[in-house]
Formats: sequence, C-alpha cells, structure tokens
Amino acid sequence: ALQAKLPRICKRLQAAAYTKGGINWEKTFQRHDKSNDGSLQLHEFRTAVRKELKLTPADLVDSDLSMLFRLIDTNRSGAIDVDELLAFVDKHASADAASGGMGLHSDVLDRMRNRLRMADREQGGVDWERVFGTYDRFGAGGLPLAEFRCVLRRGVGL
Repeated sequence: ALQAKLPRICKRLQAAAYTKGGINWEKTFQRHDKSNDGSLQLHEFRTAVRKELKLTPADLVDSDLSMLFRLIDTNRSGAIDVDELLAFVDKHASADAASGGMGLHSDVLDRMRNRLRMADREQGGVDWERVFGTYDRFGAGGLPLAEFRCVLRRGVGL
C-alpha cells in the first residue's frame, strides 16, 4: 500500500521545495527542523508530512508514515538528514519518470511527442525556451503538470 503512494509523496515533496528562486531543499528542510540539529526526528517529519505535504491520516496512516520515515532513514540513525531525503526523492522520482511519470503509457507519450513536433513544424519553429519560460512561474527550469498543460494548450495550441 505504501509503495503505491511513493510517487505521489515524492511529487508533494518536490512541490514543497519550490521557492521563488527555484528548488531549495535546505530551506524547506530547515523550516521543519525545530530542534535545529540538521535532521528531522519522527515527530518533526510527521508534522512536515501533515502540514507541508497536506497528507492527512486518511491519505497516509500513521503506521505507513512511520514506515516511510524508516525507509528514508537509510543510515538507521533515527533521524532523517537532507541527503537522505534527497536520495529518497531522486530514487522514487526517477523510478516514476522511467515508467512514464504520471502513469502515462509509452503510446500516449509517443503521441504527445509527435504532436509537439508537428506543432513545431506547422508554426515554422517554436521558441520552446521562450514558451516554457513564460509559464515557468517559479523560475525553476521545470513545470508542474498544470503549467505544462497551459504550455500545451495556450502556448503551443494543442
């Protein structure tokens, strides 16, 4: 059950790390490190998951939250440091991306690629950097799904 929730949890972790200047894991981490010891204890992690990620006990029961904590705490210190958190997100976000990200099948991704190429040709070449930059509100160099949809619909006309 927890395994199926990992991609969603990682996406929420990534979204929580966005700041005006881009992704800032340290700042996000420090916001929840109430003991200022450079790590998150289980109670600090629980608060972060509930308040920052907005995952209620209905979304992630406490036993799964504790299991998630142990999964991230790879050195078994009883606390999570920022490197462990980043390693966890990288591992599970890249696994999700390898399977098509939002659960998209390869045929759907292929159709999207083809439509983007056709739009590029039909419009005589699209300045993709300008189009994406217009919608990259956080200046992070990446787009959340909602912003990507705006690019496809408004910026490219798909």
